[in-house]
Amino acid sequence: MKGIERSRAESKEKKPEFVDLYNERNEPLHKSVSRDQAHAEGLWHRTVHIYITRFVNGNKELLVHIRSKEKKQYPGKHDPVFGGHITSGMDEASTVLSELTEEIGITPEKEKLVYYGFVKKDDDLNAPGDKEFNMIYTYELSTEEQNQIVLQEKEIESAHWIPFSELYTTLSEDKDNWRPSIQEIKESLEILSSKE
Repeated sequence: MKGIERSRAESKEKKPEFVDLYNERNEPLHKSVSRDQAHAEGLWHRTVHIYITRFVNGNKELLVHIRSKEKKQYPGKHDPVFGGHITSGMDEASTVLSELTEEIGITPEKEKLVYYGFVKKDDDLNAPGDKEFNMIYTYELSTEEQNQIVLQEKEIESAHWIPFSELYTTLSEDKDNWRPSIQEIKESLEILSSKE
């Protein structure tokens, strides 16, 4: 995408990431385990899924990225979702702000976050044992923020804008190029559309 740079993050020693656990009704269990253990044992935990938007001539567009080939899940696939796991002890809003800074290099404003609800992800076919509640947020970029985007090379290969109205059709017609959890994305898009 023209004008969007990529940044090579410095390598750090990786510490285990801990997540808080929830029951099947998304109620806290007041217990934490490592992210790897949550995935290995199929334990419910939360993530944030951020849909980054802008308006062009009154039409909403979504920023879609191609996942880095280094990613463990869905490398090289198109993805309209930015975000990550909610680390134990962190709240959702802080995680969203942190992920936006990490993945696209902006300094986001908390007041611009919009929460839409959550989608339950239990996709044993594409992500065995990965049981998540994806907390859905949108963040609308200002023109100034769009000009400040620097993609994190470790996470993202490239990015481009796509009209919101075309995304649902694109997901259906070109599904091989998208992350395989398309149903989960479609559910999120339906939630976003219903609250327009």
